[in-house]
Amino acid sequence: ILRFEFLCPPELPVALRGSGIGALVVTSFRSCESLRWALASEALAAVRADLLATFPVFGVGPKTCTALRKLGFQNVAGDDTGSAVELGPKVIDFWRAQPSRRVLFLRGDKALETLPQLFQAAGLPFDAIVTYNTIEGASEEAVEQLRRIDGLGAGDWVGLFSPSGVRTLAALRDKVPGFADVWKVSIGKTTSAAIQKEFSQVAEAVAEKPNAEKFLEAISRYDADHP
Repeated sequence: ILRFEFLCPPELPVALRGSGIGALVVTSFRSCESLRWALASEALAAVRADLLATFPVFGVGPKTCTALRKLGFQNVAGDDTGSAVELGPKVIDFWRAQPSRRVLFLRGDKALETLPQLFQAAGLPFDAIVTYNTIEGASEEAVEQLRRIDGLGAGDWVGLFSPSGVRTLAALRDKVPGFADVWKVSIGKTTSAAIQKEFSQVAEAVAEKPNAEKFLEAISRYDADHP
């Protein structure tokens, strides 16, 4: 339902080429589109091989880390994290070993301020670059497709992966018959908190970890308990 605009910020290859950046932090696999563009740019041609082989990169969770490795980055950490709260201390510990260098943080336009607040509290200097915009609100085509689902309601599932997605779902309650009653499965704590805020109710299911396997397990477990 959400749509995304991927950006080509000119400051990104410049930052990656500079000597003052000690690590890259990526909180969403969606930032990889901008990274792909930057890596292919002429500005990084001379340093591309070294950047991919040795540059320290931190990603939130296995999905983002896998996407980073597919781009060619070899020094990637963060597979064992599931949120910015878990990744932040790892980045801070790394920076404390070389405090003279800054961290480059790639983010979406509607990203939460969790990491910036953690970095600021630790005194960690960082530069943030927006690599994609989140376009909230379903397209008319998506709304029409939902309206054509016969008998939509309780027992059907909607997967929610971000607070932006929760807000979009809330806006559809009055536009799509039965959509207010569908069961909600959340990818994690941040999204679950947004569900409580927007709907004044808890998600029927919450993934224990932010990956596809745990996401499906949460749905299956709830279905089994509510035949």
